Amino acid sequence: MAPASLPAPFLFAISHSFSGDLWGLQAGQDLIGALHDDGSQDRVGLFDGLYRHFGLERRQYSRETAVRGGLDFGWHNHDFEFHALADGSVPLDQIFAGGPDLSWEADIAWIVRGGADPFGWISKYPTRITAVHVKDIAPKGEKADEDGWADVGEGTLDWKALIQALSRTSVKYFVAEHDNPSDFRRFAKRSLASIQSY
Repeated sequence: MAPASLPAPFLFAISHSFSGDLWGLQAGQDLIGALHDDGSQDRVGLFDGLYRHFGLERRQYSRETAVRGGLDFGWHNHDFEFHALADGSVPLDQIFAGGPDLSWEADIAWIVRGGADPFGWISKYPTRITAVHVKDIAPKGEKADEDGWADVGEGTLDWKALIQALSRTSVKYFVAEHDNPSDFRRFAKRSLASIQSY
């Protein structure tokens, strides 16, 4: 198996986290070699506990430094944090368990793309949410030129209900976002109008 064919979360972790020794595992070729030698369940199992350690060893300590400087420090999710691991746990839970003080910049559309329920996650971690990416997903088969994203209010997410759920959290910032708009002015104008209507 070539490294390019590994599941995306592992390429993310390898490309961003592995330099030197990682929690007792050797970096680089040794870890990739272990991935090649094991079956797919074993490859996933190799990462089961690492998300928790990643939250502790990298993120929690970074947050402590940021707080001393008068800043906050948190985690911004994508979709892979909601894919169950071999042990049944979910990476985002492990990251937050390892980093008990991390705040969360919740990207709601990525939660949905990860196959998870955004309302469940909002209610699970209401005091961690400090910022929210307000982003929408186009109906299936639409907006292929924009990677399936839509202007806020033009897609499939129920932002009115989501804003109500988020009003019961510690969110301070709402960030309108589109990962690949074909017209950023259109995105900004439509999204702002939608957001103001909620």
